[in-house]
Amino acid sequence: MSTGKRWCALAGFTLGLAPLKSQAIDYLTVEDSYVHPDHDRKADYGSGGAGFLGFRENDWLSIETGIYFAGVHARQSNASDDVHLLAGIDAGLKAQAAQFGPASLFFRASGGGEYAKPESAAKFSPVLSPGVGIEYRLYSNLSLVLEADERFGFGSPGHGKDVDHDLWASIGIVVDFPHRQDRVSAREPAAEVVALPPPPLQAFTPPASSIHEVHFAFNSALLSDEARKDISDIAKLLLGSQELVVELRGNADSVGNQFYNLSLAKQRAEAVENELLADGVTAQRIAARSDGEYFPAESNETPEGRAENRRVVLLLYPGVPEMK
Repeated sequence: MSTGKRWCALAGFTLGLAPLKSQAIDYLTVEDSYVHPDHDRKADYGSGGAGFLGFRENDWLSIETGIYFAGVHARQSNASDDVHLLAGIDAGLKAQAAQFGPASLFFRASGGGEYAKPESAAKFSPVLSPGVGIEYRLYSNLSLVLEADERFGFGSPGHGKDVDHDLWASIGIVVDFPHRQDRVSAREPAAEVVALPPPPLQAFTPPASSIHEVHFAFNSALLSDEARKDISDIAKLLLGSQELVVELRGNADSVGNQFYNLSLAKQRAEAVENELLADGVTAQRIAARSDGEYFPAESNETPEGRAENRRVVLLLYPGVPEMK
């Protein structure tokens, strides 16, 4: 299968899943793969692709399900089986093992069924697949992924071997689905969020009538259901008191590059601002800024402290917020 045909098939798969984007689905992975087939398939190279839906259980564990396909070819013209066509369904677990700034190491374990069709036979066989890979966060909702998987097929057709194994080396992208995007699609344009250079050591805090915080998952600018409820309550306060305005201060923990964290904190402030706009608060009553990792609420030396620092602070007070 040519590269163009593979990417057309993957694009079709992605577009076909677009209506399914909801709060239940957290991300989509699309990969292009080189396949080194088992020797007994009488083929010695191949190519294919895969697409998976991901459902995050927590910060490090996800459930995935999807499809994959490949064509493996023999270079020798006298090979008895010239082409094997493989297609399968897969489901399993993906676990993050280590984090290095925007990059993370993960392991995957999955199982499913594979349909293999050489010229001489066709059969649906159970498959187990362990894998390892690296995911690199490019933006808050887009990552690059490199992965290697070993797919073990049981009772494969075309030869008498009980188990065969194919090595898949893949490159692809992971797209996070922003939840409740339909609510903010028709909103008015958001006010510009300014990413400031490292501020002075002491943060300026005006005499606020009310101070609130919403928290985020690691390396994420997506709002949780609890955060949306808190923001909705704050929006009701603003709508009920027209003299109040709100200042948003995005923050991050100290893991990773400081400039990346400044951008991530900005995206978190934007996410809160978009939610307020969707709840009816006008842009003129909102000011936003990014504090990056520079004003931690707790120590970044512990997981609990870093979790507290992944936040947006909302300051409510009368008048126009003064940006310092």
